[in-house]
Amino acid sequence: MPGRSSPFGPRFLDMYRTKKFFVIAMEVLIPLLFAGVAMSLPLPGYFQISIALLWVASFASSTQDICGDGIYRHLARQETQASLAGVQGMFWNLGKILATGMLVRRLERVANAHGWSCRKCGAACGS
Repeated sequence: MPGRSSPFGPRFLDMYRTKKFFVIAMEVLIPLLFAGVAMSLPLPGYFQISIALLWVASFASSTQDICGDGIYRHLARQETQASLAGVQGMFWNLGKILATGMLVRRLERVANAHGWSCRKCGAACGS
């Protein structure tokens, strides 16, 4: 059910700002949070910091997903939505293949924490 995966339901978000604002804001916030996780790895309390930042990132991701779905439902006609469902499914499966295969194997080659920091920061910044 829409709105249950985020502490901020879509109606609350619409009262504050537009869906487009939240989609763009979360797309800026999420990479910054992942860069924060990467930068926290050399610190003594990296685990607690990483968990806190990933927790915030999960809510940001949920909020972005809710608002993105709302924009999609309002802008696309029902016929267009049906035709794009296959495209969405294709990219969903492609993401699973990349996330569990090639990307993971490449990251496993990095042995020390500094290397992980560089990789995660590069991934968060789009490099």
